[in-house]
Amino acid sequence: MIYPQNFEQKIGFDQIRQLLKEKCLSTLGEERVTDMVFSDRFNEVEERLDQVTEFVRILQEEDNFPAQYFFDVRPSLKRIRVEGMYLDEQELFDLRRSLETIRDIVRFLQKSENEEEEETTSPYPCLKRLAGDITVFPQLIGKINGILSPYGKIKDNASAELARIRRELASTMGSISRSLNSILRNAQSEGVVDKDVTPTMRDGRLVIPVAPALKRKIKGIVHDESASGKTVFIEPAEVVEANNRIRELEGDERREIIRILMEFSNLLRPSIPDVLLSYEFLAEIDFIRAKALFSEQITGLKPAFENKQVIDWTMAVHPLLQLSLAKHGKKVIPLDIELDEKQRILIISGPNAGGKSVCLKTVGLLQYMLQCGLLIPMHERSHAGIFSNIFIDIGDEQSIEDDLSTYSSHLTNMKIMMKNCNERSLILIDEFGGGTEPQIGGAIAEAVLKRFNQKQTFGVITTHYQNLKHFAEDHDGVVNGAMLYDRHLMQALFQLQIGNPGSSFAVEIARKIGLPEDVISDASEIVGSEYINADKYLQDIVRDKRYWEGKRQTIRQREKHMEETIARYQTEIEELQKSRKEILQKAKEEAEQLMQEANARIENTIRAIKEAQAEKEKTRQIRQELNDFRESLDTLTAKEQEEKIARKIEKLHIIFEASGIRKGDKIAVCGRNSSHWGVTFLATLTYGAVIVPILHEFKADNVHNIVNHSEAKLLFVGDQVWENLNESAMPLLEGIFMMTDFTLLVSRNERVTYARDHLNEIFGKKFPKNFRKEHIDYHKDQPEELAVINYTSGTTSYSKGVMLPYRSLWSNTRFAFEVLPLKAGDKLVCMLPMAHMYGLAFEFLYEFSVGCHIYYLTRMPSPKIIFQAFADIKPNLIVAVPLIIEKIIKKSVLPKLETPTMKLLLKVPIINDKIKATVREQMVQAFGGNFATVIVGGAAFNQEVEQFLRMIDFPYTVGYGMTECGPIICYEDWTRFKPGSCGKAAPRMEVKILSPDPENIPGEIVCRGPNVMLGYYKNEEATAEVVDKDGWLHTGDLALMDAEGNVTIKGRSKNMLLGPNGQNIYPEEIEDKLNNLPYVAESIIVQQNEKLVGLVYPDFDDAFAHGLNNDDIERVMEENRVALNAELPAYSQISKMKIYPEEFEKTPKKSIKRFLYQEAKG
Repeated sequence: MIYPQNFEQKIGFDQIRQLLKEKCLSTLGEERVTDMVFSDRFNEVEERLDQVTEFVRILQEEDNFPAQYFFDVRPSLKRIRVEGMYLDEQELFDLRRSLETIRDIVRFLQKSENEEEEETTSPYPCLKRLAGDITVFPQLIGKINGILSPYGKIKDNASAELARIRRELASTMGSISRSLNSILRNAQSEGVVDKDVTPTMRDGRLVIPVAPALKRKIKGIVHDESASGKTVFIEPAEVVEANNRIRELEGDERREIIRILMEFSNLLRPSIPDVLLSYEFLAEIDFIRAKALFSEQITGLKPAFENKQVIDWTMAVHPLLQLSLAKHGKKVIPLDIELDEKQRILIISGPNAGGKSVCLKTVGLLQYMLQCGLLIPMHERSHAGIFSNIFIDIGDEQSIEDDLSTYSSHLTNMKIMMKNCNERSLILIDEFGGGTEPQIGGAIAEAVLKRFNQKQTFGVITTHYQNLKHFAEDHDGVVNGAMLYDRHLMQALFQLQIGNPGSSFAVEIARKIGLPEDVISDASEIVGSEYINADKYLQDIVRDKRYWEGKRQTIRQREKHMEETIARYQTEIEELQKSRKEILQKAKEEAEQLMQEANARIENTIRAIKEAQAEKEKTRQIRQELNDFRESLDTLTAKEQEEKIARKIEKLHIIFEASGIRKGDKIAVCGRNSSHWGVTFLATLTYGAVIVPILHEFKADNVHNIVNHSEAKLLFVGDQVWENLNESAMPLLEGIFMMTDFTLLVSRNERVTYARDHLNEIFGKKFPKNFRKEHIDYHKDQPEELAVINYTSGTTSYSKGVMLPYRSLWSNTRFAFEVLPLKAGDKLVCMLPMAHMYGLAFEFLYEFSVGCHIYYLTRMPSPKIIFQAFADIKPNLIVAVPLIIEKIIKKSVLPKLETPTMKLLLKVPIINDKIKATVREQMVQAFGGNFATVIVGGAAFNQEVEQFLRMIDFPYTVGYGMTECGPIICYEDWTRFKPGSCGKAAPRMEVKILSPDPENIPGEIVCRGPNVMLGYYKNEEATAEVVDKDGWLHTGDLALMDAEGNVTIKGRSKNMLLGPNGQNIYPEEIEDKLNNLPYVAESIIVQQNEKLVGLVYPDFDDAFAHGLNNDDIERVMEENRVALNAELPAYSQISKMKIYPEEFEKTPKKSIKRFLYQEAKG
């Protein structure tokens, strides 16, 4: 029971609700805040608190929690329950994004802390339980993806009919445009219209602006005139029919779109109840997130929560007061309070304005917040319990309508409290007994207090009455408390001290505010000097007691800490002794075995030396064998690790054999980087099969296409990939295995099922005694033999399977041994996808061959996660794509160097060298402080970032390659690297530029050597286009090559644009400049209607942090366009900018998929 009805307003909880609503992402969460209620069920409250605690950890530790799109589409879903109703484009877009958010949240919460361990190790168990039974609707999302583009517009290919209509629309519009331009040029040559006039739109029809006096010079229909009357808009007769056709087609387009939306709505309708349930989950997540954000704001936490009535709080603060004072740079004085079975009711006394009421409200608000599932601001060693009823009597409740005076309202409250309170109740009463004649008021208050105490009720009561203070001293269960007051400084300290009553300090306060001294003297005589002095003596006693209590507390805390330390050490000693015994026993057994082998070896050696007598060569040979044996003991640990990998490989070979896999058959692998991915790769090649790595980021349809096109017989998948796949769409597969533990997910072969179910048994029969190196019989590969088919893309129209032979893998790995510095035992953080040749060659194959320790990132590689990994692991080599390095430097480093002061200091000799050296050292430490070099490749490097790295002499280099070369083509060590280039031809590779003047005129890069692919799988035509009869691979990239052989990329030949007079325009060069302008995150330059258009994804976070809104961002981008054009020749200037709301879609190497944006409209 919560009493009275306006309890929340009295303690300020209504303001807490409002603050929570402001932190919600949608009306989904806001509704949950409105419906939030007090609970007295311990398990329910604890679960709520644990959920919020876990989400606070997510906010603090995770960068990739999916919180982008929280849309409340429930009204739309409820509307389309009615037959004939449908979702419009925007509603469908919101549905897709919010369903994707639900799916991503469920995936995020259901991941385990270590993906190789069991699911029970989830870092967020309470939130995982919440997500346990939530449906994620991958089929619906896939269906919507087939209808909508990434930007929420109906796709042209959403239906065949719509594609036809839009093709005809585009064709008709083009025809009209050409006709109008022809008419316009004739009219301009005849002087009918001005030279700068262009066709425009009026009422959805293309028209030509003409001066009224000349309107009869052009045959057609006048549709409109300008407001000034100086221009009329004429639709030439030649295009009237075509414009009419456009109107018809637009109507057809609208009807077809409605039909598509109607069809989808009909498909969705049976699933609406389940979808609505999933939105309830989204609402709950929004609600929990808001509570977590609020907890962070007030530094809230979950105290030690107990299923009993207790308040033992340390450093508790009133959250609203804390937020209010923080605005003025002030801090709340924290509250320490303890109520338990021995002292249940606290009587607080002290001066007016000393903090008694704030103390009372703090207790009421924090306990209420806690039982509403909110974390509360106090020290972590605090203990909190649970109450079934909370009553409060504070403020003036007089009512003329109800004929209630102030005192009557207080008595009414007391009556209700006495009737309903029990041992699980918490009562909060301010100015107990006030509002009437003090003597009788005090007497009634004491009688009521006696009843509360008899009912074992908990409570906090403030008063000035002496008889209540005496009652607390004389009765068990009731304790005095005082709000402290500094008598010398004449000011309240706002500190609660439990154990002694407080004084009202009436005389001191009267003197401080300037009441006449004779009045104060008269008052003192009336009550007597004994009363006045007794109050002073009482405060002196309280002060002394506080001092000694503090000393006692310090001693107690130290004793407690010492006891805990002793207990912890005792436990650790016992565990160490236990472990020591086990280790010694195991070591003894191993030592005995080794000793026996060593003794036998030594005896054999001695015997052999004796037999050989004085033959020095024979003796030397025997001694060498003994040394070799000693070295073998030193590498025992490494061999044990190798044996584990070899065992897994051998077990996979058993599965391959049972699956009917022959040498040359294809095995596909699709999942996030992990040691299991590497084992699957090695097992496939050592068996003699062909590996088909597939990026886990590909859509399900793309994975299906690649598996089918490659004719793979087995598929190994990660758990997240498997959720979205449809096994029936891959009919050629014999089996599908979970990569993490090789669980058999789908079997179309009884032998496969038997082999997996009896794998250990089969392995034991194959190797009955032991499993040793001599038992291994791996496939003997040939240089031209196919090893890997690596698909450059997953879509059907762009899908090309690059066939890489063993010679390419060997040559790339040999290259790494020749130019890179790693040795056995070195460390590397694997950030690039192993399904891409850049990551496979230089973050797995080379390192594994050397004997390095490879660490896999289990999350998306954000700068924060990467820096943490570098700090923990301290890698010896860093391999990355430009985007990762650019984000780190542009976000964290360059802004600090671009301040006016820093720019000035960088121009001062000696100082600038010290600054550069300091920045370099900080950068080196940020990357772990233990690396030889940073290798950047996979895409073009930003010039500004590269200039900065060169300025501070940072050890980096840029390489160049492509999947078709597995991947390396060019490289140079960082000490000889030419800035702006991508190095020289790699060992064993020939590289040349097809240009009459390679040093000055860009030409296509062609290369030849052992790295080059065999061709594209089942695509001879595409192979012939890129590999000529002399074996030269045509890369499609344009570059210059200087006299020393350094290659400098200028762009893709496919990307090169032609200016109005045939000039070559390299969009990458313009983009590089544009990306360095304010608030530009990334950009693409495209050509539309013979004009250049800049497509820009702004750095919204940075812009919003500087107070810009969307209109400001548009203005800044226009300023950027003008500034950039000032640097560009006339033929390559940008005509307009278009802002994109989301990042551009990228390849695995983090290059933008340009082909998706060539037809960008707007």
